[in-house]
Amino acid sequence: MTSLQARPASLTAAFLLAVLVPLAVIGLTAAACFSTMNWIGGVADGTATSIGGTPFTPAKREWAKAISPDFLTFFAVVLVVFAVLSVPWIVLGVYLRKGSSGARTTLTVFAVLWLVTGVFAAVPGSSALSSLDKYLTGTYTMHLPGSLQPLGFAQATVVIVGMAAFVVLAHHPSASAYIEAAALARRT
Repeated sequence: MTSLQARPASLTAAFLLAVLVPLAVIGLTAAACFSTMNWIGGVADGTATSIGGTPFTPAKREWAKAISPDFLTFFAVVLVVFAVLSVPWIVLGVYLRKGSSGARTTLTVFAVLWLVTGVFAAVPGSSALSSLDKYLTGTYTMHLPGSLQPLGFAQATVVIVGMAAFVVLAHHPSASAYIEAAALARRT
């Protein structure tokens, strides 16, 4: 078997991005879920107020109490799905670190798809969050928690910067040379 050259820093950095970006996204999503649950709790217990500063009606408070378990279940499912999807991503990152061309190709395809969704999420007014806020404003005279938009932009920024950097680093000439040498070493 042919000995491999030292792993280039670009490949190590791409591996770190493959591990850290999904973990950061899970953390930001958990923060958004926590913020929303606090807001729903505030509506339910009467500490949150409507756009005009008036207390919510008893019907809206009952609505918040009724949907709270459903939202909690939804957020738990979202976080579990993100965690489950992160496992193969991180495993592929480990294979990439070892010089796998297939892992690099797979991660690149998913990174580009994730990058595109991050760009759409960063455009104000185009997200589901903006649509939901407009609906709540018009129907219930209330806004979503103020922390959701900055958390959404932070998540989009992590995805855009992280995935763009990942693609550049994973396809850096030094990373490509290492991956080619690893493939050659496996064949001999």
